[in-house]
Amino acid sequence: MATSGDFSWPPAGTSTGHQWILSHGHGQSIALWANSSHEERANISELANFLDLHQDVPLVTWNGNSADIPKLRKVAQDHGLSDTLRIDSRLHVDLYLWVKRNIRLPIPDLSIKAVGEYFGFPRVSAGMDGLQAVGLYLEYCASHDQRIKDRLCDYNRDDVDSLIHVSTKLQELSSRLDHG
Repeated sequence: MATSGDFSWPPAGTSTGHQWILSHGHGQSIALWANSSHEERANISELANFLDLHQDVPLVTWNGNSADIPKLRKVAQDHGLSDTLRIDSRLHVDLYLWVKRNIRLPIPDLSIKAVGEYFGFPRVSAGMDGLQAVGLYLEYCASHDQRIKDRLCDYNRDDVDSLIHVSTKLQELSSRLDHG
C-alpha cells in the first residue's frame, strides 16, 4: 500500500500563483486547489496532515524527484512550512525512475498516461495530454469557469488513478517473477 500523488503546477511565466494538487492514499483521497497564496498555504498544511496520517507508507510519484518534490519543498519553504510538510524525511518512490531503470516496455514514451494505457488503465479524460492541460489551465485562470476546472481535476485524477493502477500491475508482475 502506498500514498500516491500527482502534483500539478502553474505553467512557467504565469503570475497567477495558482496551483492544484491531488493525492490518494489508503482508500482515502484529497483534492486540493489553490487560487491564492492563502489557499496555497492552507493546502500545504492539509497535505502535510494527510501525509502524516499515512507516514507508514511511501509517497509514490511519477517523475517526482525532478518535478514534484523540489516544487513542494520550495512552496513549503516560501510559506514557512518546511517543518510542517517534512517532505525530505518521507520515504518517497519515484515510480517513473524505477520503471526507466528496471523494465523495458514496447511503447514510445514513459509518460504516466502511456504506461497506464499499456497496463490497461481506462482514462476518463481521454484525448487530453499534458500540453493541452496547460492550455486549459491558462484558460481557467482567465475565466475561472467551473467546467474547465472540473476537466482539469478529471485529468489529474486520471493521473493519480493511473499511477495507482501502474503500481499495482508492477507489484503483480514482480510477484509473478519472484514465484516463478
